[in-house]
Amino acid sequence: MLLSLVAVCGATAVGADADSPRLTVAAYRSKANAICDVEQRRTRALVLEQQSLARYLSREIGVVRTALAGFASLLPPSRLAGLHASIVANTRREVDVLESLWARAKAGTLSFDAYAADSDLHAVVKREIALWERAGASGCAGP
Repeated sequence: MLLSLVAVCGATAVGADADSPRLTVAAYRSKANAICDVEQRRTRALVLEQQSLARYLSREIGVVRTALAGFASLLPPSRLAGLHASIVANTRREVDVLESLWARAKAGTLSFDAYAADSDLHAVVKREIALWERAGASGCAGP
């Protein structure tokens, strides 16, 4: 359950500088999938460490922030530009949700069960999966 909630997307910064041409649809999907693949592997490694929830969340936030930087650096093809903007905004929202949960976990007021059932996290993950499916990046649409 934990892995499916947070392993949706993210990873290393892969992208283009401002002078680079827009990516083709295939190149965009390939680069996005590469970012997601790294994020999913990093998240799985964190889950396997069996650390405290607060420590896990603090580290997972870094994983998702790295993914966000990677996604933000991509220069999507024109036909995917609006969808890409939604993906970046949703990933920023995911960071916000994780930070809120982390604050609660640090304060000792968030149980693992409450984390796993968090409606805000479920909503952002569900939206992220749907956005990546629409973008055609199957590696980002779930493990």
